[in-house]
Amino acid sequence: MLPDNVANLSLAELSAYQHRQGPGLAQKQARAMREVRAYFKYSRVLELKI
Repeated sequence: MLPDNVANLSLAELSAYQHRQGPGLAQKQARAMREVRAYFKYSRVLELKI
């Protein structure tokens, strides 16, 4: 759940808030983003070979 003033927070403040809520969240999000990027790179390679 995000704080009520989320629109007024900087990216660093939002990141710090999320880290306080769930310390492993940042690592999970970073891993998910790496997996998404890898998937799209892989799918583009497959499209080029077809």
